[in-house]
Order: sequence, then C-alpha cells, then structure tokens
Amino acid sequence: MHRLGVTVLLAAVLVLVAAANSSAQQDDWTVLVYIASDNNLEAAGIDDINEMEAVDEDPDVNIVVQVDRIPGYDSSNGDWTNTRRYLITHDTDMSVIGSTLLDDMDEQNMGDPQTFVDFVT
Repeated sequence: MHRLGVTVLLAAVLVLVAAANSSAQQDDWTVLVYIASDNNLEAAGIDDINEMEAVDEDPDVNIVVQVDRIPGYDSSNGDWTNTRRYLITHDTDMSVIGSTLLDDMDEQNMGDPQTFVDFVT
C-alpha cells in the first residue's frame, strides 16, 4: 500500500474510533481525509477529491479534506501549491474541485505528525 493509502486509512481508523466513543445520541458523522500529495501523486489527490464530490451527499455526513500540493506535477484548479481544507460538496465536474474552501493555509509539512494532529483536532 502506498503512503497516501496508509495515511487515508489511518485517518479513517481515527475517525471511526472517535465516533464509536462519542455519545449515542449524535447522528452526524464527520469523515476526515488527509491527502499528502505534495509529491508525484498530486494528480491522484486531485482525482480523489473529485471522486468524493461525485458521490451524492448525505445530510448526516460531512467530509473534510486537508490536501497539500507541489509545483510541477498537476496545473489544474488554479495550480495552488499550498495546503488547503475543503468541505466536500456534491458536484459532477470530474476535473474541477467545486467543494467549499474552509481554509487556505500556508505550506504545511504533511509528513509531520503534529500537522496531522492539528487537522484531526
């Protein structure tokens, strides 16, 4: 399994553990997706976001993505190269990210465990 898959799997496990420990009366879910595509997997990270957007929305589920990009691999979506957080919203355009931009951050070291902790927090 490549590094991106391991990171996404780890985030999913942490979210599921947190949900299992939460109050039984809470109906809403938040799924956190951590995409460290500040490498040659940048185009795959953009594709992953577009695939999440293509899924019909569930009013009880929020999907929040933190994604980092790198110059030189993918010039789509305005070619930004810093770190961003999005609230995934439904759209069918498979080439343009249409989700709600929550935070446009400076460059973050997505390999630093503290960056991941900050995102989950």
